[in-house]
Amino acid sequence: VRVDVSSRTAIGVMLIMLFWALDGLLQFFAGENILVYPYLGDRVTGVFYPSHRLGIVLAIMSPVYFEALRQLSLKSRWAWLLLLPLIAAILLGGSRTSWILFAVSIAGYGAYHIMIAQGFRWASWLVRSAVVMGLAIFIVMQVGWLEDRVRGGLDIISSDYEDANRASSNRLPLWNTALTMASQNWLNGVGVRAFHYAYNDYAAHMRVMLFDHY
Repeated sequence: VRVDVSSRTAIGVMLIMLFWALDGLLQFFAGENILVYPYLGDRVTGVFYPSHRLGIVLAIMSPVYFEALRQLSLKSRWAWLLLLPLIAAILLGGSRTSWILFAVSIAGYGAYHIMIAQGFRWASWLVRSAVVMGLAIFIVMQVGWLEDRVRGGLDIISSDYEDANRASSNRLPLWNTALTMASQNWLNGVGVRAFHYAYNDYAAHMRVMLFDHY
């Protein structure tokens, strides 16, 4: 019974996410979504208008979407095509943070799927992944501002700190400080409400260390 409830919940969440994704695509192609929210001309907002959080929300929740598709694929071999509107909406959301979160979600769920799958079919998985990625690249190439943003985002894997920091929208110092906080408070953290205050202390300490180094 619990498995059935879990399966239905995952599919229900997937349907909500699919609606959000399709609504975002409608906004992109028609100029406005089902709620008559206009397309801002650079990034799709969908039901979250005027906030640009559509891509981030979809990326964070994507593992649930993947699991629902896995269950549906047991009944239909074409269920994986439902990945396309999800990927398109996340890309058109224009948030580099959402792209990073989506990549992490794919890697994490991929490892999970390999562990639970019986007789994992690498050939089938690679073919489907290639088709989806090919279509995603096609989408990117059709939208000028998105192509430029993706090209800029690829600098995040650059060995040059300044290029990587610029690609991450100057978030590398934030992430480095957060990692330092986590490593020094690995047991119970600093607390959600105390993060802001603790961050300032750690950031100031790291600046002092940097100046001392030079």
